[in-house]
Amino acid sequence: MPLLAESAQALINSQLLDGADIVIALFGSRLGSPTFSSVSGTVEEIERAVESGKPVHLYFSTETLPADVDTRQLDGLRAFKTATQQRGLYGEYHNPTELTAEVWRAIEHDLSSLDLAAEALEISIADPIRFRVQAYQDGRNNSYLAVTNRSSTI
Repeated sequence: MPLLAESAQALINSQLLDGADIVIALFGSRLGSPTFSSVSGTVEEIERAVESGKPVHLYFSTETLPADVDTRQLDGLRAFKTATQQRGLYGEYHNPTELTAEVWRAIEHDLSSLDLAAEALEISIADPIRFRVQAYQDGRNNSYLAVTNRSSTI
């Protein structure tokens, strides 16, 4: 939603990230643009989600790089990927089919970990659980997928 605030990143955080239950970040050849407090908006969003206890899944493309790749962005992305190895596990994908399978596997894992089955028992059949999957792409080869439960607070 177009609004004015302290920064565009603050709007992204409040409108997209804060309401998400699961965060999935996809990387191509760029890390993203710097913010006031982080090397990139993408990294700021990931750190904010991790700090709030949300499941965060990172996937890095192994596809052939574009001929006009920004080498500074690529270097930053590689440094971030290396740093990520010290903190946890990440996934890689070579094509959209592989990525689709990996993302759905992560979502299924998180949905079972969030124990939504117990919540479903408390909700009548007339009011089924509905999930909203919101895709977000920043136009720089980075994509996000936010999954939220619209029928109850998780």
